[in-house]
Order: sequence, then C-alpha cells, then structure tokens
Amino acid sequence: MMPFPFDEIVTQSFENHLTWTFEELLGYLETWPATQHYILKNNNNCLELIYDMLKAFWQRMIKK
Repeated sequence: MMPFPFDEIVTQSFENHLTWTFEELLGYLETWPATQHYILKNNNNCLELIYDMLKAFWQRMIKK
C-alpha cells in the first residue's frame, strides 16, 4: 500500500449506482490504465478477447 502522509478523515459511506449501456461500459473499461498498458504493449485491445463473454453476461443481467 502506498503511504498517505495525511490524517484520514472519517466520512459517511457512499454508493454510486449508474445505468450504462454496454457500449458505455466498454468505453469505461478502455479508460483503465491496465487496459491501456495492454493495448500499448500488445498492439491490440484486450477487451476484444473477452467481448463475447462480457456481452453475454451483460444481456443476462439486463433480463433480471
């Protein structure tokens, strides 16, 4: 864990609930540094490797 040189401030809990389209989810995942690192290192988008699995899971979750 990276040291944080300040006193922790106790706050109330926080939750954020969003409603995204599948395309918005993919766009968000593409902003992750790990995704960008993979793309730069391998010259392709790792999300394409799991696209079908993500899409199938997304569609199952939408039906609930």
